[in-house]
Amino acid sequence: MKIIHGNIPSAQKWRVMVLLAPTNGVTLAWQIGRMLAQANHGSVLAAVIVEDDGEVAAAQQTLAEIGRTCSENTAHDLLILKPTANPSKALKKFIAAARVDLLIADTDAPLWQYLDKLPCTVATLRGSRDRNASVLTQGIHNILMPTSGGPHSVHALQFLVQLPQTITLEALYVGRTSQGQHEKALGQARLDQMFEIADCGTRVQSKVVLAEHPIQGIVEQASQGHDLVVLGASQETSLDKALFGDVVTSVVRESKVPVLVVKQPQRLAADLADALDWRLQRIFPRLTPERRRDVYVKIRENAQPDLDYFVLITLASLIAALGLVLNSSATIIGAMLVAPLMSPIVATGLAMILGDGRFLRFAFGTAVRGVLIAIAAGVVIGLMPGNSLSAAVLVRTAPTLIDLAVAFFSGLAGAFALSYWEAEGALPGVAIAASLVPPLASSGIALAEGEWRLGLGALILFITNYLMIALAAALVFLVFGF
Repeated sequence: MKIIHGNIPSAQKWRVMVLLAPTNGVTLAWQIGRMLAQANHGSVLAAVIVEDDGEVAAAQQTLAEIGRTCSENTAHDLLILKPTANPSKALKKFIAAARVDLLIADTDAPLWQYLDKLPCTVATLRGSRDRNASVLTQGIHNILMPTSGGPHSVHALQFLVQLPQTITLEALYVGRTSQGQHEKALGQARLDQMFEIADCGTRVQSKVVLAEHPIQGIVEQASQGHDLVVLGASQETSLDKALFGDVVTSVVRESKVPVLVVKQPQRLAADLADALDWRLQRIFPRLTPERRRDVYVKIRENAQPDLDYFVLITLASLIAALGLVLNSSATIIGAMLVAPLMSPIVATGLAMILGDGRFLRFAFGTAVRGVLIAIAAGVVIGLMPGNSLSAAVLVRTAPTLIDLAVAFFSGLAGAFALSYWEAEGALPGVAIAASLVPPLASSGIALAEGEWRLGLGALILFITNYLMIALAAALVFLVFGF
């Protein structure tokens, strides 16, 4: 980019850059950029793009109008830029040199077609000129953020929460009416998770509503006194598709509220991950939102530490311990089929992918209770007179890499079977392959015999099984679009 007027800012601050046309004057995009820069103790850079020297005079007039809107406590820089032969490369280079953190532009702003895959956060403003001008005059007082908890929304929330308390921020989850109360519970969990990641405390209000279609719900809520709607760009499409997709177009057309679409920075690692994700989708298509919701509800319910869970884990542990003492493979296999430990471990993998700290603690807590019961059952059986460490116990006190591989592939199979109802028949086989309760019972028996080293070895086998199953399950859920 050729600099016609001004200089690249050198101050080390969080920086917002607003792209403007020579005849734009003060726009809503500029107002939003100035507000965010001031709220985040940063600086705002107005970049007027000119195509030829004949537009410089108009650009200087626009900068003069913009300069008058900046108060003394708002750091700002005013530049006039002229694109070079390769506008995309030049824009990326300028953003890196100016250390821009957030770029804001109207969809009719210069260079808007080059805004995808920039090394900074990109926010593109949609809306009719008349409505945008009205909001610019009246000011922004109520902001609505419809979201399902995606990363772009979380990223946007981190700089929006710094806005003054006089501006109301409301996060909205819209579920389908046909899904009922489970959808409401999932929506609130997603919002709580997003608030926890963004560390926004009680600054943001949450709202969960049901509608026949998400777009209908968003439009209805946006029309209820909101001045701006902020949407995170879709994870599954490019920024251009997010900008011109059904949700944005419908909100702008039907509610008349300006929409700001936010996309977090593109990085090389993210590009490679997207490419891998696309390849995997060709083999394993993403689950539909309805199926993902059903899987989430089922796994969460199965991980409940209720009476059934405690009865089954106790019985399975006692059966496993007796089978180990008797050196009976059939009895041990029967215990594996009864044990419910696989459910909270797979739930741990799902919680990792969702980034849901509360769900993770819940699943891990359920698993830990089961572990303690299984070890205690092993100790009780081990204290019975006439017992000794059988071959079945000893073989589970020395974990190997093969055990690690078995656990990993068991986790893959378990998560797949839980995601596709048609494969649920494989779950008993997965339970046998995973071998979760026998190592814990072996640890308890060894401890009862005073063999602390062997007891620790058996416990290490369970821990490695736990970690590999959770990791494998997380990988499956990631591929399926959770």
